[in-house]
Formats: sequence, C-alpha cells, structure tokens
Amino acid sequence: LANALHIPKSMIRVAKPRIGGGFGAKQTSVCEVYPAFVTWKTKKPSKIIFSRYESQIASTPRHEMEMHVRLGATKDGIVRGIDLYTLSNTGAYGEHGPTTVGLSGHKSIPLYAKAEAFRFTYDVVYTNMQAAGAYRGYGATQGIFAVESAADELAHKMGMDPVKFRELNMPMEGEALPGYPDVPINGSCTMDKCLARAKEMIGWDEKYPFRDMGNGKVRGVGIAMAMQGS
Repeated sequence: LANALHIPKSMIRVAKPRIGGGFGAKQTSVCEVYPAFVTWKTKKPSKIIFSRYESQIASTPRHEMEMHVRLGATKDGIVRGIDLYTLSNTGAYGEHGPTTVGLSGHKSIPLYAKAEAFRFTYDVVYTNMQAAGAYRGYGATQGIFAVESAADELAHKMGMDPVKFRELNMPMEGEALPGYPDVPINGSCTMDKCLARAKEMIGWDEKYPFRDMGNGKVRGVGIAMAMQGS
C-alpha cells in the first residue's frame, strides 16, 4: 500500500483478525489499495465488497494450465519414464506465474517414485485476461490431475487394476523421490497405509470397475494419489 500510494509505511496500520485458512488467496494485493485510498483522502472508514460476479472477474483466479503427459512402464506395471510439459496462463501480470507452474511438476512426478527417467518443462504466457494468483493447491492440483489421469489410462491399457498400479509405484517411507536423491521421505509419509484404508472404505474390490444398477445405469469408482507438504 505504501508503494502504491507513495506514502511512508508509518502512515499505515494493519489489523489482521484471524480469518481462517487463506490457501494462497491472501498472498496478492488485489483491491486493498482502493479502500485505503478512500480512507486516506476522506479520513473516514471505508470498505470494498465484491459481488460474486465481481469476485469472478476482478480477483485472482487459478492458473489455467494445458498439460501434456507421457508415461512409460515395464510389463509388470513399474513406471520408469515420465515426461511432463505444462503451458500456464498467468493472465495480464506475472503474480505467481513462475512458482505455481513449478508445483505442477514437483508435486506430481514424484508420485511415481520408481521413475528412472523424468523430464519437466513448461512455458508461462501472458494473456489479456485477469491475472492469475495463488489458489488452493497452488499448481499442484493441475499437475496431479493430469498425471493421475494419464496413469489411469496406462493402467487400463495394461489391463491392471488402477489401485494395484499405484501400489507398485507410490513413494514409500525412507525412499528418495525422483529429482531429490538426497532427501529421503521422512516418517510422516505412509501413503501405502492411506491407500489401503481408502480401498477398504470404498469397498473397491466389490465395486471396481463398476456395478450394474439394473436400471440402465452403472456406478463406477475411481482412485487418485496426491502429495503435499515438504
């Protein structure tokens, strides 16, 4: 605000109540300068309230990404090669453009921890659209969706249960992740137990690949892995 209004920081007081999780949405100043300017000029309190429509066109949305994924696996289902390319639309300004695109690869490729060859490339482009910013998942969401979709397609082509496919490839406690050979996974990672519990709760073995509901409809099940944190 001091930079935008060309005033000393000593003229600004920030009172931040506890408002719960921001998940990245509070990392960029979008509209704060406007009520600050009004208050500065009128010496009276002011606030800005977005309608839902305004929040869609004038706040920072998620980065739109187009992703291309190639996976290569052995006959027994072990993924040995991953090639990931991300094209990210950052809108009119850079904001979080360079950082969100990184997580589209850093949080998705290591899910297949036995990969021996992996490549992650990307382009970030400016467009005449609202600038994209930090948003829940921060780029990892887009990358994981793309890689997990490709993993499902590969498992299907191999005739393998997608849960079994992930059990063969997931990172395990004490192992290192692709791209991070000197950083073993610490004791907080028990993805194998998590997946086993999810499979049990879903009733996977009884429902996969689908159940015929007997009324012209079928009900399917799906599975996906994700990772977040350090």
